[in-house]
Amino acid sequence: MNIRLEKQGKITIRPAVEIDLDQINHLITASIAGWNLSERVKRLALSSYHYKPDDFRHFELWVAQNDNNIAGIIALDKQLTSNQKHQ
Repeated sequence: MNIRLEKQGKITIRPAVEIDLDQINHLITASIAGWNLSERVKRLALSSYHYKPDDFRHFELWVAQNDNNIAGIIALDKQLTSNQKHQ
């Protein structure tokens, strides 16, 4: 995959907070829009990919941020990461 950065700048990775959810979900929506699927399938799938405040209980959410824009998302299942720490 070729990625071209339109704007050069410092990328910061930090834990996500609830106020980030609008930008996170906007990024997810934009990403799904590029999938090679019918519009109906995209529309039906979209809500299952969006994060909600309750998801912070189940996932460690991190964002990659360029200036004030979220450019990437990392979601780690807390149960899986907890199991790996105890092995």
